Amino acid sequence: MLELNLLDWLIFATTGAAAGLAAGYLGIGGGIIIVPVLSLYLQDKFPLFAAHSQQAVATSLATILVTGTFAALSHHKRGAIDWSWVKQLTPGLLIGALAGAWIAGQISSDWLIRIFSIFTLLSGLRMLINKQHSPTSFSLSPLAKRSSGMLIGSLSSLLGIGGGTLSVPMLNACGVKIHQAVAIASAAGVVIAIAGTSGFILTGLDLQLSPPGSFGYIYLPALFGIVAISTLTAPLGAKLVHKSRPQLVKQVFGSLLILVALRLMLRSF
Repeated sequence: MLELNLLDWLIFATTGAAAGLAAGYLGIGGGIIIVPVLSLYLQDKFPLFAAHSQQAVATSLATILVTGTFAALSHHKRGAIDWSWVKQLTPGLLIGALAGAWIAGQISSDWLIRIFSIFTLLSGLRMLINKQHSPTSFSLSPLAKRSSGMLIGSLSSLLGIGGGTLSVPMLNACGVKIHQAVAIASAAGVVIAIAGTSGFILTGLDLQLSPPGSFGYIYLPALFGIVAISTLTAPLGAKLVHKSRPQLVKQVFGSLLILVALRLMLRSF
């Protein structure tokens, strides 16, 4: 029987607020916040359920489907999304995201969270040490763009993220200004979330022991609690990124990611 108290909903709401701001401001989809919080929450709430990391990843992708859409629409209204980039990346993103969801279902929950913690640590370090560079003139062929989409899609689906931590640097290196790269990443994250969420639903339908309120690998109470708030804060983040310099926020956020990564490592290694 599903039993949730006020603290549970407060955790979901706080996570949603932070994830929404991150999605709109940094173009990262919010998954890098949602996955560690939900993974730790599910471990404590349902200790007998073995696939807590898979469920955290799947639920994260489902929230990105909603939050990312709101963030992408906000960027689109400002004319910041170059849809030609999204169109060229989409085939690879779809194939890669489906593959990532399948791979996540084949490995243990402990190994999945270990992979995520290492990725989170590297992402945080990169945010701290990377300086803002002017766009270069580096270009990718259509085949290279599709291949990049597959790599970004598979890793993003495996880790439950929107792909912005991977796609924004790539876009910026190809001459896309940082604000526009964030906008494109928001739209690309929706594509990843569509395929990844579908994959996790299908692979999780035959689970023998799932927490009450689950649909495949997706934990519905967390999904509803997070998106109820993240849909409000994602447009705010998108608005702020067009009015400010994100470097300071990246440094603060990078420090937070390092702390989260270390916490996950202590728990899983």
